[in-house]
Order: sequence, then structure tokens, then C-alpha cells
Amino acid sequence: MSIEMDNFDLIKIQKDGGVLITFRFQDSNSVDDIDFALRNVLSIQKNLSYSLSYKNKDTGQDIYIVANGSMLRQCLKENINQLDLFVTPRTPASCKPEFQNVWILIRGLMMMNVE
Repeated sequence: MSIEMDNFDLIKIQKDGGVLITFRFQDSNSVDDIDFALRNVLSIQKNLSYSLSYKNKDTGQDIYIVANGSMLRQCLKENINQLDLFVTPRTPASCKPEFQNVWILIRGLMMMNVE
């Protein structure tokens, strides 16, 4: 499934080793538009939280970003070309409610500009 738009490089998301899903976002898309598209295509309920990260190719460091903040838009402009999706299982019901969120970790590879 693809979302075809202009201006941002293609971003492929692979969930638990499954099929690559291709996204393309416009500069004009709001953070809410991007969040809605990710939740819709990846079947993430609105009441669940998720986090994003990508791997810096120069340092190998995982860079974590706030998925619903302006940093997400900035990262989409910086040529991230693949995000690998890993779902953390729900915690047992005996845990405190703040620990019962399902966190989605999307680990991506950052593609550097070569001129």
C-alpha cells in the first residue's frame, strides 16, 4: 500500500519483517496528517503511543524522535529511506496504567545526501 504525494523522499516501513509499505509525504502535510497516515496504514489505535528512531549512518547511533512532534517532519525531510517497525507486547494488567501503553519502535536508516 502506498501513499503517493510530492516533495519528500519515499519512506518504506517494514512491520515485523513483513511487506515493505511505501509512504511519500508533502511538505504541506501537517504533523497530524503524517500521524494519521501512519496510524491508518499500520493499524495503530489512536489511544496507543508509539516512538520512532532511525540509525545515523555515520555514527551508528540510534536517534529517537517524538512521533507526534515537529521533529518527525524534520526527519522526513532528511532523507530517511527505511523504517523498520517492531511492536512491543502489552504489559500484564497488574502493572500501573501508565505502563500499559503499547510502544511501537520504528527504527530507520538515514540516507545521507551525496553531492
